[in-house]
Amino acid sequence: MGYKLIFFLPFLLLPTTCVAASSIIYGEAAKMCAKSADYAAGTRCLERQRKQTEQALQQTLAAALKQVQSEDWLEANADYEDEDSQIVVDTANALRGDQAAWEKHKALFCQVASSQISAKTPNYWVLSTQCEINMNKARIDELKALMAQVQP
Repeated sequence: MGYKLIFFLPFLLLPTTCVAASSIIYGEAAKMCAKSADYAAGTRCLERQRKQTEQALQQTLAAALKQVQSEDWLEANADYEDEDSQIVVDTANALRGDQAAWEKHKALFCQVASSQISAKTPNYWVLSTQCEINMNKARIDELKALMAQVQP
């Protein structure tokens, strides 16, 4: 019990001096999982949360790819003929490339954001995983904003 408290304590007592970082490496998932019965249950809980946001991100990306290749995305009377046009293919490829670049950015950014403590400590994994969860949620919001651009 004492180890669990020490491990998750930073997430229960969020530092007020880290206001800018708090939205990146701290969050509801870590706080919720800190209430688990023990360390192992807490880490499984946090990993489930990460996987859920990862799955939601992949679903949102698939919807965005479908949208940018649909007739709804294409402006009428533009310089292409239909949804098989090269511009549609190029747009889908650009979104795929953007996602691949974003995945690399997320990994490096979370490494930097979590680097205030040694990567060898258990808390590093918690900070890094919460960062990934937060970044996934932000990316989902970006993709939803992209899809909202469709004009009726």
